[in-house]
Amino acid sequence: MHEHAPSAAQQPVRLTLLDLPVSIIYVIVDKLFQNDLYQDYQGYITNQSGYDMREDICTGQDYLAFDHWKDLSRMAASCKSFYNIITPILYRLDVRLNYSSALLLSAKKGNLDGILKSVDLGQADPNMEDHTDFVEDEDIDCRSYGVEDLWREGVTSTLTALHLAAYHAHPAVVDLLLDIGADVQKRADIGPKARPKRKHIHNQIAMFAHTSDEYGIICNESDTSPPFGANALFFALKAGRYLWPWGRHFVEPDTNGIRLQMAKQLIQSGASLITRTRGDIHALHQACAYLDLDVADFLVEELGVDPNVRDSDGNTPLHFMAMNLNYWNREKSQRGLEHMHAMFWFLVEKGADIDAANHAGERPLHLSLYRRAGIDLACLLIERGAEFDDEANSIYGGGHFSEEDQRRIYKAFWGEDGQIDAFGTDSDATCSQGGQVP
Repeated sequence: MHEHAPSAAQQPVRLTLLDLPVSIIYVIVDKLFQNDLYQDYQGYITNQSGYDMREDICTGQDYLAFDHWKDLSRMAASCKSFYNIITPILYRLDVRLNYSSALLLSAKKGNLDGILKSVDLGQADPNMEDHTDFVEDEDIDCRSYGVEDLWREGVTSTLTALHLAAYHAHPAVVDLLLDIGADVQKRADIGPKARPKRKHIHNQIAMFAHTSDEYGIICNESDTSPPFGANALFFALKAGRYLWPWGRHFVEPDTNGIRLQMAKQLIQSGASLITRTRGDIHALHQACAYLDLDVADFLVEELGVDPNVRDSDGNTPLHFMAMNLNYWNREKSQRGLEHMHAMFWFLVEKGADIDAANHAGERPLHLSLYRRAGIDLACLLIERGAEFDDEANSIYGGGHFSEEDQRRIYKAFWGEDGQIDAFGTDSDATCSQGGQVP
């Protein structure tokens, strides 16, 4: 009976995908990028980059333009053999078809491994410009039918991986990119599709604005506005901490030293201290606007920067402090109150001119009095001896101050006992606590 049983050699062999020749795996990969395989996906052209096409979907649906990339990634992740075969192909295709998106997305996320693979396996150019952003909105023509359809399309810019790594506060990525040839001198501009359409405000607007004041201005600009010319240092100095009070971009002070770390990396590699050519924005302007005392100290003490350095409009670092105060939400400005006092007295001690006027005749006191959140800075300027001229008096009488704020300004000018203060005698002077006039 045993002599009629089939031998082990005669057992049928079960083949798996792992037994396929590598050439067949290549055919499968190629097939994923052929149009006829995805005709059911509403005719999307799968060998065109998803960043180059506009995609429309109904509410509740998912965008499909990158589904074949996801399929290929899942196939590569299914086992080590497939990973070793498919991963190099995936990165080469990404460089050829998707503008090295793996490099740029990895820079945003701080993924060192992704950057190395994109450069080593895909031969990505470290200075490739960004195509990985989108503008997304609803189709207003569908509203009348009770349907909320959505659409998105790619937004290009001249941002590179170095700009993005600096903006997203990844110093290790900044180091790596500089080591592999990223151009520290390259300047970036906003993408043509990033300008606001209807209610949409793209995040690039916030990226390129130096203060909350300018953010509101850029939101209303057209595509023909002058280029920005922002370098990686510009983005490093505003990295990491953001608020959106009342629709205005506001950069909080850095509390972990990452901005200073990246600033030193970039400056030592040759980055210009003119961080943005539009407006001749200086690194010290940004450091003071964002109340980063360690950066300001490095620039003034170690690099010898003039504490009265001006931009193309004649604004000084003290002007920039006022320009980045939120207009009406003093609550959130209070978070940086200690930083503001420290920065103010640092600049004063280094020789900052508290009465410096810009080309429009505006002084730091004027800009501080324009907004309720600027009361603390206005009080510091008054206590230090800033001239309360006719323009300041006109702004003060404009009716936008509360009774308490008026008392605080009065006390700053006249002192607790109703007498004019001996200005400039107390580096700890502050009117931030308010209080009643005796």
